[in-house]
Amino acid sequence: MTVRERLGREYSSLTPREQDVTVGIAKGLTNREIAAQIGLAEQSIKNLNCAIMRKMKVTNRVQVALLARGINPKSD
Repeated sequence: MTVRERLGREYSSLTPREQDVTVGIAKGLTNREIAAQIGLAEQSIKNLNCAIMRKMKVTNRVQVALLARGINPKSD
C-alpha cells in the first residue's frame, strides 16, 4: 500500500473536525492556535489529537504532520 492510499483511507476515517485539526497540525500550528482558528477550547484540540493519532496509527503529532503532507514517517 502506498503512502497516499494509507493516508486517504485513514484521513477519510477522520471526522470533519479531526480533519480540520489535522490540517492545522500539518501547517505547524500549536494546539492553542488551532483552537483559536476553529473556535474550540485548547483541551478539546488535545482530545482530538489523541483520536487522530489513534485512527492514523501514529504516536505523535510530528507523524500526523508528515502523513498529512504525504510523507511516510515509518519508512526505513
